[in-house]
Amino acid sequence: GVFEPVEMRSVDGKTRCVAVDGGLAVINPTAAAITHVLHCKQEFPFVKGVEDLLVRRNRDRTCYRRSKRKASP
Repeated sequence: GVFEPVEMRSVDGKTRCVAVDGGLAVINPTAAAITHVLHCKQEFPFVKGVEDLLVRRNRDRTCYRRSKRKASP
C-alpha cells in the first residue's frame, strides 16, 4: 500500500518537511538522483537548479528483466 504524506518537525520546531512513502523514490530512481544532486551542495557545488542538470535515459533495461530459465536443482 501507499502511505499518505506526513508533516514532520524537528524537536525544536524550527525545521519542517513533508515526508512521503519511500516507494516513490524506489520506483523513480531519476527523481531520487535529481533530488540528491540538488540537495548535496558539497558534492555538486556547481548545480544551482534543475536548469543545470541533464538527465540521460538509458534504454537498456536488461537489469530489470527476469530470466525465464528455471534454476537448476
